[in-house]
Amino acid sequence: MHFPNLRTPALFVHGSRDPFGSLEELTAALALVPAPVTLLPVDGAPHGLIARPPRGRRADVVAEIVQGFCAFVDQAALRR
Repeated sequence: MHFPNLRTPALFVHGSRDPFGSLEELTAALALVPAPVTLLPVDGAPHGLIARPPRGRRADVVAEIVQGFCAFVDQAALRR
């Protein structure tokens, strides 16, 4: 796994219904990253995040991800 080699702040966006790994598994893997990491879980989302969200939720999921990204960038700027 390459996570222990990450040296820059990283944002991970992960759907709670991702068949490739649970939020618990990703959280455990992120503990191996020596750099600051942020996990943004998207409730009910599959691996593609917005590929097949519940009806009427697509815009909400996109907004949630954009807000999370903006908060991550703001935090990274404060660390500089």
